[in-house]
Amino acid sequence: MKLKIIVKHPADAYEIRELTRLFITEEDFLVLTEEEANKSEEKADINILVHFQHTENETKLKLEKNGTTLKNMTTSFGLSSNPILQRKNEKNQLKRMMFQLLQSWYPRHLPWGILTGVRPVKIAHEMLRKEPDCHQAIENIQQDTLMSSEKAKLITDIAQLQKNYLDTLEPDAISLYINIPLCPTKCTYCSFASQALKSEDDPIIESYLRGLMIELETVLSGLKARNKKIRSLYIGGGTPSVMSAKQLNYFFLQLNSLWNLSQIDEITFEGGRPDTLTPEKLRLLAEYPIHRISVNPQTLHDRTLQKINRRHTVQDFFNVCNEAIKVGLDNINVDIIMGLPGETPDDFIQTLHQLQSLNLESLTVHSLAMKRTAGLKKQQYRFEWDDHQARSMMQQVYQFAELQKLEAYYLYRQKQILANMENVGFAKPDRACVYNILMMEEMQTVLGIGAGAVSKLVFPDQNRVQRVPGIKDILVYLNRMPEHENKWEHVLSQL
Repeated sequence: MKLKIIVKHPADAYEIRELTRLFITEEDFLVLTEEEANKSEEKADINILVHFQHTENETKLKLEKNGTTLKNMTTSFGLSSNPILQRKNEKNQLKRMMFQLLQSWYPRHLPWGILTGVRPVKIAHEMLRKEPDCHQAIENIQQDTLMSSEKAKLITDIAQLQKNYLDTLEPDAISLYINIPLCPTKCTYCSFASQALKSEDDPIIESYLRGLMIELETVLSGLKARNKKIRSLYIGGGTPSVMSAKQLNYFFLQLNSLWNLSQIDEITFEGGRPDTLTPEKLRLLAEYPIHRISVNPQTLHDRTLQKINRRHTVQDFFNVCNEAIKVGLDNINVDIIMGLPGETPDDFIQTLHQLQSLNLESLTVHSLAMKRTAGLKKQQYRFEWDDHQARSMMQQVYQFAELQKLEAYYLYRQKQILANMENVGFAKPDRACVYNILMMEEMQTVLGIGAGAVSKLVFPDQNRVQRVPGIKDILVYLNRMPEHENKWEHVLSQL
C-alpha cells in the first residue's frame, strides 16, 4: 500500500520524510507540501493530511486519513511568544503524533524515538541547562522525544562528562581542522569528497600541500592579528599519512613556522590506513607535539578488508600500533565499523576481542550507514544484519567498553544507519578528544582549512551556528586559490 503524507511547511516535509523512512521503504510512501500535492498526480491508498489551526490562545493539530479525522490524533497546545520556539514546538508535536501513528501501523522497536538528527547529545545539554536534576532531565527527554530510558540516560551521561571539557572554554579560542582529502584507495562505504591516488608519488600531493600552505598562512596570520588561541587541532581527511615522510616533515615544519604547535592544547593526527604509517613517519610524528593519533582498521578480518577496498592487513594494524607505542605515541584511537559487508555478528565480536590486547586509550565504533554517494549505495547494497542482531552487538560494544574502562564521551547519528543506531566514541578518563566534543556539540567555532573542509562559526549569544563550506574538488580548490583570501577576510571578521 502506498502512503501519502501532506504537510504545510517544507521543513516539516523533510522531518516527516526522515521519520517515515524509519518504518517503511522509500518506495512505499510520499511526503509532500500542500503546494507540491496540488501539482502532483501521484495516487496513494492512504492519504494523511496535517492541519494546524491557530487561535488567539492555542494551536490545534489534527491528522486526517482519507478525509476523516483520526481518533486520538488531535491535540491542542499553548502558543509561544517566540516565533522560533513556536515553530519548534509545532514540529516536535507533529513528529510525536506521526511517530505514534506509524508505530501503530508498522510496529518497530526504535530506541531513539522521533530523533532523526545527527547530534542527540545537544538535546541533553539543552535540557540540563533548564533542568539540572539528571533524573528529571532524563524523564523530560523521554517525554519530548519518545526515546528509550536507556538512550536518554546515555546522552545525559555523555553531556555530563563533556561538561568537564566545555566548562574550560575560553571566549577567544577556536579549533582548527586541516583536511587532507587524499587516500590510497576509495573505501566502498565512504562518501567523503576524497581523491584516490594514482600512485604513492602522485604529483597531486605536492600540488595540494603548496595550495594548503597558502590558505593556512592566510588563516593563521588572521587569527594572530585578532589575538585568537587555538584550543584543538585535528589533521584529518582522507588519509593525511599518504604524504611521504619528507612531505610530512615539510607539512609540520611549515605549520610550526606559521603557529607554534606547542601552544595548542590538543593535536590529533588521523593516520587512518595502517599501510600508510611507516616506522619513519611514526618517529617523525613523535618529534612534534602530537597528543593523539588515530589508526583505523575498521575491521580485523583480512577478507573484509579486501572486500571494502583496503590494501592493508590485520597484522599491518598491530605492527603500526606496537611501533607507535614504542616511539612514544601512547594515545591511540582505533576506529571500527559494525555491520560491514560479509561480516556476521560473530565476526564483529572477534574484532572486539582482538582489540583487548592493546589496552586502548580510545575507541570509536561506527554503525554502517548507507551514504548517498558511497560505492555500497550505488551497488544497491542492503544491510545483512537485522535490527535485533545490530542492537545486540551495540550492547556488546558498551559492555566491552566498560570492561576496558572506556567511557562514552561523544556520540552522533547518521541518516540511513544500520538499525537506526549510533556512532559512539569511547576514551579512558581524561583522554577524550576535545576536538570531537567541540565539533559535534557545536560549542566552539571550528575553522576548516583545505579542499572539502567545512567551517562552523558558533555564536553562543545568538544560539546560532553558521556553516561555511569549502570547495570540494581539489583541482577547483587549487585553481581558485586567490578567492580564499576574500573568503577568509569575511569569515575572520566575524570572530
